[in-house]
This record gives sequence, structure tokens and C-alpha cells, in this order.
Amino acid sequence: MAVQVRGLDDAIGKLEAVGKAGALRRPMTKATAHLHRVIAEYPASSTANSPANGYSWYERGFGTRSRTGRGWPTSETLGRRWTHEVSADGRTGRVGNNASYGPYVQSAEKQAAFKQGI
Repeated sequence: MAVQVRGLDDAIGKLEAVGKAGALRRPMTKATAHLHRVIAEYPASSTANSPANGYSWYERGFGTRSRTGRGWPTSETLGRRWTHEVSADGRTGRVGNNASYGPYVQSAEKQAAFKQGI
């Protein structure tokens, strides 16, 4: 989901007039780094990530493993694939994840619904 703030052109112009071109780069860099840290925080492991889950389980950083000793290395290490960037003038900052399945795990729109107690 993209967040876009509108109507700040006058404020940005005044800030740049007081400072120098690119005066917004440092605060935008700090803001995107903070957002990156908050978003990339990984939830604690559960029994779904351990052999106690039954026949097979998902091992973070590897993929699916089974009690037979077989494994399917499918992990793209979602937790370590977060990125952030800031434009040269500091007006735009982006935080994202480049794992192919990232939107299905992290996105409010694409993530599978979960109901407790089912």
C-alpha cells in the first residue's frame, strides 16, 4: 500500500529555502529507516515452525522439512529482504520487500484471512 501526502509543496519549498536543495533527504531517510525497522519485525516462531507440528513443518530460512528427512528449500528469507530507498531530493521514500511471496504474507489486501478458534 502506498501512502502519499499531498498539499505539502509550499512547506517543502519553505524548508528548502531555509536549508539547501535536498534538505528533506535526511529526515526522509530517518523516517523510512524507522518504518523499515517497524515493518520488518518478525513475529515469534510457533509450533508451526518446529517438528512438534506433526509430519512436516516450515523452517524459517530454509523451507518445508518432513520427519522423513526430506526438505524443500523454498524460503526467500522474507524477514531479511526488506529494503528502503530515498530519492535524491528527499521528497520520496519507499519501503518494500522483494521476496516474491511478500505481498501474500505482509499485505493487508492480499494476506489470507485468519480466524482464531477454527
